[in-house]
Amino acid sequence: MTKTHQLDVRAAQPTDAGKAADILTLNNRSFDWMPQIHTAVQDIDFLAEMIDQGWVTVATKGHYGPILGFIARDKWTIHSLYVHPEWQSKGIGKALLDLAKSESPALKLWTFEANTRAQEFYLREGFGEEQRSDGSTNDEKLPDIFYVWPAPELEEPAPEEEDVSADVSEDVTVEPDSAPAKDAETGEAPQTEAAETASVDDPSDAQPSLPIDTTPQPQPKPVGDQGSK
Repeated sequence: MTKTHQLDVRAAQPTDAGKAADILTLNNRSFDWMPQIHTAVQDIDFLAEMIDQGWVTVATKGHYGPILGFIARDKWTIHSLYVHPEWQSKGIGKALLDLAKSESPALKLWTFEANTRAQEFYLREGFGEEQRSDGSTNDEKLPDIFYVWPAPELEEPAPEEEDVSADVSEDVTVEPDSAPAKDAETGEAPQTEAAETASVDDPSDAQPSLPIDTTPQPQPKPVGDQGSK
């Protein structure tokens, strides 16, 4: 058990599934843009499954106090991060995320495009947008955004080439070493044929910043509102 920001942070137990699921249900029902496709019972089953996998960490008020928020993480993949609506904007989501950062060198997650509050939270916490999807692979069929931490570093612009034209006197004429040979019959210089194809870097060949598959995967629940400003 870890005490962070006067909170108790511990691994979730099977008996925590119901209380953690209540937080999930309350958040999802507070979003007017969220399709209500999962029942409260399904939310409990979802949390119980993640707890059985050993993914869930809960933040509580005291060792035996109520659950205020939880994070579900499998290695570097954050599946869920929710804070009870009455305890949002008190640093609980940040505390859970900071713990995940201390335990993993890199993190990744999906969040809905409509969830602007979550986007602000992740950008503020050093995540960077990697790609977007039309939502065809998630249960809710809502457009979503893929974030990674640390954020990919921006490439520095290439230095400008030095202009050496000023070093050449305007009245100097530079003669070519040799002129192209002329055709014996026509008396004209032969034309050089242009290359048929040009090499073009394919953006699709670029690899993501993390050594993982960034293809959107169906998730029973996406990352929700963090409420930890």
